[in-house]
Amino acid sequence: SVSGERCAMSGGLKPKAMTLTLAHESEGVLTQEQRAAYERDGFLVVKGLVSDEDIEIYRKRFVEICTNKKERVPSMLVMRDISSTDKANKVGENAITKIQDFQDDPILFRYCTHPKILRYARCFTGKEIKSVHTMLIQKPPQKQPETGR
Repeated sequence: SVSGERCAMSGGLKPKAMTLTLAHESEGVLTQEQRAAYERDGFLVVKGLVSDEDIEIYRKRFVEICTNKKERVPSMLVMRDISSTDKANKVGENAITKIQDFQDDPILFRYCTHPKILRYARCFTGKEIKSVHTMLIQKPPQKQPETGR
């Protein structure tokens, strides 16, 4: 159900307008429940949207960048987790928490132009989609679940 707000005149509930999703662009893509969930939560999980094979391509490229196995594009910023006291998390892919400005990396940016991703993105942005800033956030394995690190 869609959340509502109290109508002053009738004392009943009227549906709250959906402002974060575009009705026309969402047709045939998002269900009403998905639109309501996005309006409420600000994000949407679509399981299985990107194939395991594609995810593996992106994961391998991430590991190559983290381990310096292949040259990275000059515009890319790779950020390490300097707060970790666990030496196992200070090397390789576990040491990296963010990759920014990967728009010039043909493999990673392919995720941003993936037809299935764009189909859903248009539901929120309309047809004219532009990349302003790219950021991949990686959360290394937790050793201390209570701290969130």
